[in-house]
Amino acid sequence: MEVGDANTSSATTVTKFDHPLLSDTQEVMLDKAGIDVESLPSTISPEMEACFRDSLGDSRVNEIIQGATPGPLDLFKAKGCL
Repeated sequence: MEVGDANTSSATTVTKFDHPLLSDTQEVMLDKAGIDVESLPSTISPEMEACFRDSLGDSRVNEIIQGATPGPLDLFKAKGCL
């Protein structure tokens, strides 16, 4: 859905998925990056978490778990984990 009015030159896309593992900010960022949030797994297996930790490092994975928004580099590094 596009949000905006005739008096503004930009519109913002607002999408709400309510993914169980992602914050609203993370959902929006991933959606803007072209990732279908609804297709992401709703649970993370131990193997997937190990892959994320190998790809991103323990510190960055912990930051993301605490709600930090993954950036483009994070997505590039960890895309094979999904």
